[in-house]
Amino acid sequence: MKIATLNLCYNAHRWEERFPLIVQSILDHEIDLIGLQEVWTRMGNRNQAQVIADAVNQQLGEEIYQVSFTDSTRENSRMGIATLSRQPVTEFTWISLPGPWRVAQLVKLSVEDKVFGFINTHFHNRPAKEETIRLPQAVRLMEWVQAQVFPCLIVGDFNAPPPRDTILHIKKTYASAYETIHGCEPAFTCPTPLIAPRPSEIVDYLFFDANAFHVKTCELILTQPAPDDDTLYASDHFGMLAEIEMIKAAR
Repeated sequence: MKIATLNLCYNAHRWEERFPLIVQSILDHEIDLIGLQEVWTRMGNRNQAQVIADAVNQQLGEEIYQVSFTDSTRENSRMGIATLSRQPVTEFTWISLPGPWRVAQLVKLSVEDKVFGFINTHFHNRPAKEETIRLPQAVRLMEWVQAQVFPCLIVGDFNAPPPRDTILHIKKTYASAYETIHGCEPAFTCPTPLIAPRPSEIVDYLFFDANAFHVKTCELILTQPAPDDDTLYASDHFGMLAEIEMIKAAR
């Protein structure tokens, strides 16, 4: 099974040109589950994740991918998070996180009679240099994870580099897929050359329950520009993709 995460950078920075790159990557990698952040809600009568799923399904010739979307709790919000799944979703739920208008969502799935959860989230980006908002969000997230009766995968944009208490708290019980394969986190996951230069950061992760899952590979994706335009990237974040297998169905 292949899982991924990608911050879409909502509908800014040449979205109409970036959009086909994202669709093609999902098709090329045959991604089973992808957590999307900064999903723009107002694209006609659909949200951005639905636009992507519709385009992928059209290429496949059938309704393979389904969308589970959670709006931000911010009043008059125009963004949220979404999970695209090519596996049947048996249950969908979400929670609010402490601090301003952030959420986490969970889709429950059963693959080859093994039940697990896929959790997608986007932590707050402020304050930039300390964890007064993000750490409580991590604590609440992991309380929710531990309350599940099935093992989980966690993906998203956590807006915190590896040494921060936010990430260290998650790593007390869950492992990083990229770090497991490579011995360290990537050099950076954002920004890409799509936007004006700014300090590079590691903020995107795939976490897994090492008692229940085995990670076979984990790499950054969407790291190259469009073939005919070296300034055009799929997002201001790189995506991350892991191939995993479930080795234990329950704790």
